[in-house]
Amino acid sequence: MPTCDHFYKSLLKCLLKSPCVVEQGNTPRECLSPVHDENSVSEACRLAQRAYVECKLDIMNPRKRFRGPYGGRPPAEDDEDDS
Repeated sequence: MPTCDHFYKSLLKCLLKSPCVVEQGNTPRECLSPVHDENSVSEACRLAQRAYVECKLDIMNPRKRFRGPYGGRPPAEDDEDDS
């Protein structure tokens, strides 16, 4: 079963280096709240948070589990040679 551990670890690593944790003394969980602005939590940490949440949602999505990811590669017409 797929896991989101690599997304979680990168999010935690980013948050532990952020000014929200280092300078302000908040916990990483507190820094995830939308109250903290981009000065205390970087855009990279917000993107890591989004990647982690989307990974968790994808695991729970039954359509994706049975049919594969959305937007899979459609059959390309350019792959055939017309010569």
